[in-house]
Amino acid sequence: MRRQVIIGFGSVLGVLLAAVLVSYSFYQKAIETAETMIRKEMLIMADQTARGIEDLIRDYMVETEWLAELPRIRKVREPETTTFLDKERKDKPYMRIVVIEDRNGILKYINPPDALKGVIGKDFSFRDYFQKAKDTGKVAVSDMIESGQYEDVKDRFKGVVIAAPLPGPDGGFNGVVGSVIDVTDIAKRFVLPVRVGKEGYAWMLDENGVTMAHPEAGRVGEKVTERNLIAKALLDRILKGEKGFGEYTRSGEKGKKIIAFSAVKVDGHVWPVGVTVPYSEVEMLVYPIYTRLLILMIFVVGIILGGGVVFMRKAAEVKRLKQEIVALEIRIDEEKRSQAVESITETDYFRTLAEKVEAMKAE
Repeated sequence: MRRQVIIGFGSVLGVLLAAVLVSYSFYQKAIETAETMIRKEMLIMADQTARGIEDLIRDYMVETEWLAELPRIRKVREPETTTFLDKERKDKPYMRIVVIEDRNGILKYINPPDALKGVIGKDFSFRDYFQKAKDTGKVAVSDMIESGQYEDVKDRFKGVVIAAPLPGPDGGFNGVVGSVIDVTDIAKRFVLPVRVGKEGYAWMLDENGVTMAHPEAGRVGEKVTERNLIAKALLDRILKGEKGFGEYTRSGEKGKKIIAFSAVKVDGHVWPVGVTVPYSEVEMLVYPIYTRLLILMIFVVGIILGGGVVFMRKAAEVKRLKQEIVALEIRIDEEKRSQAVESITETDYFRTLAEKVEAMKAE
């Protein structure tokens, strides 16, 4: 009996262990499947964010090129020019500032007038957008630049300048009109609203790998290096403007993160955009399913084992009843034989025979 109990207990443990292993195997497969799906969704988010920014920049390229065709912009006429541009900026919420620079790159006009105080008369001929517009005669887009080249200029911020060349009376280059888009506005519109789970987020870098948009304000302006992204190959791919997936571990933080990345590509510039989520979120997404499955399997195993115990008890009871029936049948047969013998010995034939035997002994 003790041996049977040990065997039964071992069988139960074996079945439970098998259930746990099967559930864990399913859990791992579910994590792989969930990770694949999340990566794809993240890549779609990163790509859509990048395309949205590209569309915005291109819309403002068209708008700025149109401005360059207007007589009131080619030659400033006050208050007509300011009144017109006030309305334009109101209709174009991302057009934070409009500037006009002469053929030598000297800033002659700014709207609104109180923006970047001290900037009038400054030389911006060194800027890439000015040089490109002058050399190509086409609309040019700057990199993400900071309005802090001159110490006496106030209200500094990171922005993108879209510059269209202004034709002179002779048709030659006569300066540029520039629409300035604040990077903060781009971040608020396209990057910061992107969320994945509880801790996933989107970010954007400039061409030099400096963080331009991030939900943690303290990270803005931080340069991404190999210390941040553990694999140099991954960092190179991101800065080149490739599209894809990867994993990294940020220095000073525990746990790896999944990343999907794309890039804004406009007028030769590459601004990487990425979506990041901690790997633990993928695990937490699947863990409740794993827990429910494990509980269900244990419940099913319990039912099967319970049914097996009941079946074994019933089988043992049936066996015992059969043995009792067989014993009873044997007992009945023996009683029948005994009664048959007694009935035979009690007949007149045997009594007469016995008397004769006794008489013969007497003679």
